[in-house]
Amino acid sequence: MTKTAAIAAYGDFQTPDALAAQVCGLLKALDFKPGGILEPTCGVGAFIGAAADTFDVPMLGVDVNAAHLHRAQERGVARAAWVQADFFAADWGALCARLP
Repeated sequence: MTKTAAIAAYGDFQTPDALAAQVCGLLKALDFKPGGILEPTCGVGAFIGAAADTFDVPMLGVDVNAAHLHRAQERGVARAAWVQADFFAADWGALCARLP
């Protein structure tokens, strides 16, 4: 992979959908039962999308990149909320309070 300006600026690596699905499948097989899911650097939403297919809980995706969030929202996960915020400057107490 060549380093584009976005990759250099954000350390941008998007988790492949298949890997996110495998991780969520493993968590379910281990009988993991989350009350809610927070993805603090959600990118284009691979984990939120996979989690939505695996767990019936509220979800919150946060990312600094507005274009990534737009693509994540296009996944159509109705129980997911999306917030544009810088990981290092976000008010995590307030964001986490949005989840059970």
